[in-house]
Amino acid sequence: KSMKSITVNAPKSGVASGTIQNLLMEAGKDYYVAVEAPDWKKGVGTDYDLTVNGNVFNHAKNNLANNSYDQVKGQSVTPITGSADGTLSSTPVLADEWVGYGDSVDFQKITLANDGTYSFTVSGVSQKVKLTVYGVDANGKLKSMKSITVNAPKSGVASGTIQNLLMDAGSYYVAVEATDWKKGVGTDYNVSMSGSVYNNAKNGLNNGSWNAAGVETLTLSTGKAVSGEWVGYGDASDYFAFKVGADGSAAGQYTFKLTSADGNNLNGNATFTIYQKKYNSKGAASVSKVGSFTNNKADSITLELGEGEYFMAVDSADKGKGKKNMGYDIDVTAPAAPSLTSFAQDQQPATAAAFAELAGFDGVTAALNAVAADTLAGFGSALDSLSGGDEQKKNPLFSVL
Repeated sequence: KSMKSITVNAPKSGVASGTIQNLLMEAGKDYYVAVEAPDWKKGVGTDYDLTVNGNVFNHAKNNLANNSYDQVKGQSVTPITGSADGTLSSTPVLADEWVGYGDSVDFQKITLANDGTYSFTVSGVSQKVKLTVYGVDANGKLKSMKSITVNAPKSGVASGTIQNLLMDAGSYYVAVEATDWKKGVGTDYNVSMSGSVYNNAKNGLNNGSWNAAGVETLTLSTGKAVSGEWVGYGDASDYFAFKVGADGSAAGQYTFKLTSADGNNLNGNATFTIYQKKYNSKGAASVSKVGSFTNNKADSITLELGEGEYFMAVDSADKGKGKKNMGYDIDVTAPAAPSLTSFAQDQQPATAAAFAELAGFDGVTAALNAVAADTLAGFGSALDSLSGGDEQKKNPLFSVL
């Protein structure tokens, strides 16, 4: 089957040449080249040389079995985790690769250890390519999440980025395709990813509602009540229980302040609410709001709290949709507890001076004066006085004493 042919006419002088250019030819197939003298019946002939040159698509990775989803879906890959501070720096996904004729598309499986917002960049591109990030639907079929096309630059190389994809923990697929591969063009490329990783150690706590099993009960005092917490995509709400009054913190005026735990501005990313637990006549529990604020308008609230059961709640401002994420602490200013020293002083019995007004009663004046003197001799005199005659003993006050 002829792929291409040309005719080179006899020159008026000297010699001539002709070229069949840029034939796309696949590896592993046999081809045949023929040179014919079409006027041989006229008894003419010619010397000739035949050479071949071209662009060989022999990139070292062209033979990798990564040209389709089926070829890579069983790959074992290391999960991508990110740093402890919740960031993922630029991480290679496909490095020193090539797509073009004979290797038109490359797939790579990635597994995310955590929910997050991730970006994907294809770089070093000299010809037109398409970058796509795929998820997998419930039927095991690829579903495109986002794709971009990077056109061939006028000079040098080009790049393009799919930005800020909200992705749950799990497996995904990245594909790079040379869209003009049938024209015989190809390009080197690299793909990397980066992003914000929602890997706060407390995200897995079961405290997303007031009656969740993992809600922690706190004893509030002035200081940091909650530290190093986070709300956002995948962890929309956190609840914390506390008691005021019996078996809890002192009743009185409390101030609750929301502060940033990750160094970022609060920027209205969360709503803070205090709820009180109530019971109906049948003993069923519910909660009612006592006070709240959204942190683009305020960063604290002061409330007078009486005896009862309460909850602090921090909610992502967009209900966990991923655009309002925040690391936070909760600082509390609590009422001072009663002083044990002052309580003890308040309960002391009255001193002898307090009995001075009783001095006018017959029969006990000497005894009271003796007690006030606070001497052993006086104490003895008091006993003598208290052992007075019958008239003294009849005094009603004497009987009480």
